[in-house]
Amino acid sequence: MNYVKEIDAFYDQTEVNPLSHSAIALWFAMMNLNAKTGWTEEFKVGGPALCVKSGLGETTFKRARQELKEKGYIIHKSGKPKEIPTYQMVSLQRKEVN
Repeated sequence: MNYVKEIDAFYDQTEVNPLSHSAIALWFAMMNLNAKTGWTEEFKVGGPALCVKSGLGETTFKRARQELKEKGYIIHKSGKPKEIPTYQMVSLQRKEVN
């Protein structure tokens, strides 16, 4: 993924597929974490870490995560209880081309 191109595509996409402020904060936090993993296809991160990184409380975080999933910005796999969730950022750059 190209960070700058994804951010540009994100802003273009939100014009036609708008998000709440909380979902925007969460998306940027997740993009930053995915960049730190070296743009792995999937990455694992716990909810508490995402809450801190995005500045969201637990309930707001869960709503924002659901919004990002429903609108096609991320793929989320919760896994088994006590297991760290897996996330995948959907490339918005590729979405625009299709």
